[in-house]
Amino acid sequence: MDYYADLEKEYPENKLVLKQIDIQQEQEARKEYQEHKLEEKQEYPEHKEEKKEDDNHIGDDEYDDEPLHFTANEEIYFVVPLSGRNRVFERFLKNYETVCLVTNEPVHLVLILYTDPKDPQSKSFVFDLVQTMKDKYTNFKVKVIEPEGAFSRGVALERGASDCPDDALLFLVDVDMSFTTESLERIRLSTIKHKQIYFPIVFSEFDPSSVYRKSESPDHFLISESSGYWRFFGYGIVSLYRCDLKFIGGYDTSITGWGKEDVDLFDKAVKSNLTVFRSADPGLTHVFHKVECDNGLELKQREMCLNSKANTYVGQRVLAQFLNNDNDFKEFLAKPHLEGR
Repeated sequence: MDYYADLEKEYPENKLVLKQIDIQQEQEARKEYQEHKLEEKQEYPEHKEEKKEDDNHIGDDEYDDEPLHFTANEEIYFVVPLSGRNRVFERFLKNYETVCLVTNEPVHLVLILYTDPKDPQSKSFVFDLVQTMKDKYTNFKVKVIEPEGAFSRGVALERGASDCPDDALLFLVDVDMSFTTESLERIRLSTIKHKQIYFPIVFSEFDPSSVYRKSESPDHFLISESSGYWRFFGYGIVSLYRCDLKFIGGYDTSITGWGKEDVDLFDKAVKSNLTVFRSADPGLTHVFHKVECDNGLELKQREMCLNSKANTYVGQRVLAQFLNNDNDFKEFLAKPHLEGR
């Protein structure tokens, strides 16, 4: 099934950008666009339409009239939901320190921290890490939000985003992700206020115990067919402006449990008159972790969870090597087990 082809048929009026493009090409394309719009206005000034006055809708003409702004050092608001998973958060914060704090990147961390029912004391561990980082770096901007109730990713992200300024550039991300300086540059280049939302295609690791015979990958940015796969149908990681998140309708906070809130947001973005930009980003890696699919999930969510879980085990090439070296499997293939059927 060609998902994107179906989307284009269903929503032909939308501009769904599904091409991979490097930073230089992106800059050149945008420069050409600006020059084209300027020439168009100079040549046909009488064709400029009046702006729509509807406060709840930003018209296409206003989108065209507004100049494109690209600020190399624009502040990025990391919005991160968390419940338990202390060691994973410790790794994430170390990555954040190396990429953002040591280099004095203009960033702000918004942490939505839930109580883990399996480990009620996990919050103190997180607060200790945050305080250590505060003491070490005067440029560490962080806000910790503690919602009531059970963990819900959509609710957490919506709550965290609501605490950010309307013109804030948001990077909605999970603690499972590793990122590089280059990925932050691509976020700034690929997200355009009132015009474009960026859903990066991230690289997802296979189980390192199958690939490396180790509990963790020796290099989270090693990209190969054996080490992982591109999540073409993953929409959980997104960057957009706070005002644009509100414009498309935000997260559906009625969705609970694993998944689906990201697909719902992507669908809203596609149906809007904003451009959806997708590109494989080698600087964004989803670090492997075991996936547990709750039996209490609704059927569609459980199916999505099980499919995601199956994808993380091992690649086809490594699996073929396993089977090729498995004598029991060879014997099974050699048996005339299909005779008489």
